[in-house]
Amino acid sequence: MKGGFVSGPPKRPLELVRLEGNPGKRRLPKPENDIKDRSGIPDCPQWLDAAARAEWSRVVPLLDAMGLVGKVDRAALTGYCVAYSRFTQAEQILNRRGLTMEMFTKAGGFYEMQRPEVAIAQKYLAIAKAFCAEYGMTASARGRMSIAGTEEKDSFDDLDDEKAE
Repeated sequence: MKGGFVSGPPKRPLELVRLEGNPGKRRLPKPENDIKDRSGIPDCPQWLDAAARAEWSRVVPLLDAMGLVGKVDRAALTGYCVAYSRFTQAEQILNRRGLTMEMFTKAGGFYEMQRPEVAIAQKYLAIAKAFCAEYGMTASARGRMSIAGTEEKDSFDDLDDEKAE
């Protein structure tokens, strides 16, 4: 461990690991030993714009139903909603004005260049996607999820049982 940092990807919430069926097959703490934020749903910041508030109203109840949200998540959810709102604002401008714009030169000519909103949209989509990954809101995260107790039995498990006898 160099400089106090642990290499590798950040740990995923235990709720997500359990929903995914514990693909790493590592020993997990018992559910009663989990550190959970049982403080309830965080309040939506009043200063968020309409698009961010609408996204908050859409995702927070879904995350709450999955047991993935608590009051401590307010800052992360705010960051996600702001990034989502800024992404949609940039996309709306691009839909109206197009991806490029004409720029004039001192010599009287012109050239076409990419609008700044293209880079803005890409930046905030990447930020929103990173927050989504933290809460299991991406297609790949959903694809790894299963309902606990419905995992298919591994055919090699039977071999281990036979050897023990």
